[in-house]
Amino acid sequence: MASAKWGESQDSVAIQEASLAAELARGGMPLARVLRYATELAMELRHLHDYGLEYGAVGAHAVVLRHARAALVSRDTLAHLAGGHADVAAFGGLLREMLAAAETPVHLSGLRAEALALAQRCRTEKPRMRQVSIALRLMGVRARQGKAVARPPVFSIPVAMAPQHRHKSRRGLTSHLKSLAEVA
Repeated sequence: MASAKWGESQDSVAIQEASLAAELARGGMPLARVLRYATELAMELRHLHDYGLEYGAVGAHAVVLRHARAALVSRDTLAHLAGGHADVAAFGGLLREMLAAAETPVHLSGLRAEALALAQRCRTEKPRMRQVSIALRLMGVRARQGKAVARPPVFSIPVAMAPQHRHKSRRGLTSHLKSLAEVA
């Protein structure tokens, strides 16, 4: 058994894996953690979609938390991508469920509302997971900084962007995305 770090009990070290469903049932998860978990899941789905695969059963029951990180449970079979719309819609439902269990400080309530709007967009418009993961990353940064400055929607990038335009210029990016792209 691993030894406990300063400030941790032996129980917290022994429990290194839990399901997201159990964590949501307990409630009280900070908004920044919800956004971090959602970003990690969106990135995992994005990578699957980039390889032409679809997970197919996205939900709290299919997410495991290991060492304070979220990951999809390994599956024996993955479907070939049929646009990824089912994954994106299911992810929107999962994000909404995660946000319902989030503890949100008053000064971050606008950020929570923005994340809920993203969840709704995933369920209705089904954007690409690349766009969803970028939006979640930006929200996560703002949550960690404690900033809830009202921002224009992150989705000013066309949803049906043609692959040949993906890597061209930064003309289609909103101003707050341009500044991050220039830093990278």
